[in-house]
Amino acid sequence: MEQFLKFFLGIFFALFVLNPFTLKSQNEYVSGFSTSNLSFDFSSVETIVLSPNKIVENATVFWENDSAYILAKHWHNATKVPISMKKWTKKIQKLSNKTDQERRQSATMQIVDVLKKEEQNFVQQAIPHIASFLPPQTPPVNTKIFITAYTNPWAFAVKGFSVISITDKHYHQNAEFILNLMIHEFFHVGYAKNAQLWKETALKDDDKSRLIIQLHNEGIATYVAYTAQNLYSAKGFEPDFKMFENQEIIAKKIQNVNDIFKKANENSNAISDLSWKVGIMQRAYYVAGAFMAKTIDEKLGRKKLAETIENGPRSFVATYNLIAENDKKIIELVD
Repeated sequence: MEQFLKFFLGIFFALFVLNPFTLKSQNEYVSGFSTSNLSFDFSSVETIVLSPNKIVENATVFWENDSAYILAKHWHNATKVPISMKKWTKKIQKLSNKTDQERRQSATMQIVDVLKKEEQNFVQQAIPHIASFLPPQTPPVNTKIFITAYTNPWAFAVKGFSVISITDKHYHQNAEFILNLMIHEFFHVGYAKNAQLWKETALKDDDKSRLIIQLHNEGIATYVAYTAQNLYSAKGFEPDFKMFENQEIIAKKIQNVNDIFKKANENSNAISDLSWKVGIMQRAYYVAGAFMAKTIDEKLGRKKLAETIENGPRSFVATYNLIAENDKKIIELVD
């Protein structure tokens, strides 16, 4: 179990009728995470967009030396999603065929300009918002959000850093949506800091632990970003939020999670593919988990939600089930 936790704490990814502006404020305290030192690093995207010819000459060197792409390799290794070098190289080659002026005036570089102007505001506003969901003892971090282009996942967090691929069509070239998703990814960093100190007894089965951690981590991260739309709106863009605002879809995603957990209790060795397809790619963990987080936050308070991050993912399910309607309860995983 210890080996699994060390692995999982370094790998958090993201591949995701309520009114976000009328949710009750539950900021009862601020965790130490609010004093974190965060900066945006644009070196990767600027190298790709402004100097693609150099990358085409030796793509291997770029993957081995660019900070964002070093982290991307970790993501691919962890998720076992293969790297499509042929497809990736084609994108870089296409970019290199453009003139310098075309690249400098591209939509990608326009987004970069917006993010650069917004960096200080993000640090001042987004970090306290994230910290309000974390236990008070959460330590501050010194980290970066790497801004890049053309990675397979549009966003992920790994080894204490976040990576955002701003060229992905998922964002619709909308800088505000990108900033909202940064909140989701940066929450994972704070979550990981607490996961090292969980108080509850962990499941002995690593495969089952992975399932419940994903529900907890991705669910609260989605809710944290959803409730940050007064800072950076993703309305009309983020598919996870659209599903989160539909009660029928929420019920379906809860059933999806229960189907996964039921099968895991029967035979955890055969569950990883279903978990990836339904829990991650079809967003069951994100939407059902966000609903669970909202339910705890509104009925029991922000402090109680933060305590599930302090205690561990099993407490998240147990706490939610205490107040959930019978047809919306989550199956608890057992050894």
